[in-house]
Amino acid sequence: MVEWATAAAATAEDDRYMIGEGEHVDRLRECDIERLGVLVGESSTVGGLGDWKTLAARLGVDNADVRNIEARRAVRPVPGDELLKLWRRKEYSTIRVLRQALRDMRRDDVVQQLDCMRLSTYTGGPGSG
Repeated sequence: MVEWATAAAATAEDDRYMIGEGEHVDRLRECDIERLGVLVGESSTVGGLGDWKTLAARLGVDNADVRNIEARRAVRPVPGDELLKLWRRKEYSTIRVLRQALRDMRRDDVVQQLDCMRLSTYTGGPGSG
C-alpha cells in the first residue's frame, strides 16, 4: 500500500511538470519534433500500422501533402519529420491528438519518447535547450 501511494505521488509530481496534453506541439523543442519524425519514419513491425503514412491519415493530413512528402524523399529522406513539421502548423495540432494517433497505431515506443520529451522540455531537464 505504501509503495503504491509513493508511486502515485511521484506520478502526480511528474504530471505537474509536464507539458499538458492539450497544449500545441510547438511547445516541444525543434530537435524533439525531428527525433519524433525519425521514430515515426521507422516502420513498426506491428501489422504495418506504424508508418508515417498511417500517422498522416490519423492526423488528417491531406493526401496531396502526403504525395508531396513522398515525392521529396530523395532530397528529404525523413518523411516522418517533414510530416510532423507540416502538421504542427494546424491549430488543432496538440500533444493529445498526436499521442492518441500514435496509441491507435500501437506505437507505444514513440508515445514513451514523446512523454519523456514533454517532461524534459518543461523542466529544463537533461537534453533541454
